[in-house]
Amino acid sequence: MKKSILVLAIAFLFNANVSFANDRIPFCKSLTVAREANEVIITVPENERFVLLKLYADSPIQNWHLDIDNQVLLAGTISVQIGSTYYLHKTYVHDFPDSCVVVPAGKTLTAVNKNATGFELKLTLIGYFEEIDTGLVSDLNGDHKVDFADFAILANEWLATSS
Repeated sequence: MKKSILVLAIAFLFNANVSFANDRIPFCKSLTVAREANEVIITVPENERFVLLKLYADSPIQNWHLDIDNQVLLAGTISVQIGSTYYLHKTYVHDFPDSCVVVPAGKTLTAVNKNATGFELKLTLIGYFEEIDTGLVSDLNGDHKVDFADFAILANEWLATSS
């Protein structure tokens, strides 16, 4: 089962017509979220950001969303209304313009299935990680700010010579 999901995810990646620049690290993950459960998708490293390009969702539920540190990023509804009747849709596919949906450095992206009736939520996300250039020459420890920690590094190496 896991092997078939991986093969499908790779097929989605190659069929997504997505090209990556040299400084971008491709990402593709498929997961299943049980009813009334949360599933961590990724925690973005401090020196990077994650850009979501394509989202596949598969489940007959109407109440799911993606969160960044408990703040709703995308709310999902998989249904179609015809007249006054709602029909459950099984598959949701969405392409996002580049850099439209971004998870910042240090944040956690989570899938939330709010359905209480037993349906699972199946997701596949395609995107990329990209290194962030802060442009701060004095940011010696790479935390995207110049502060006392950077000064401590400088002070520790003050008047030192390389061997």
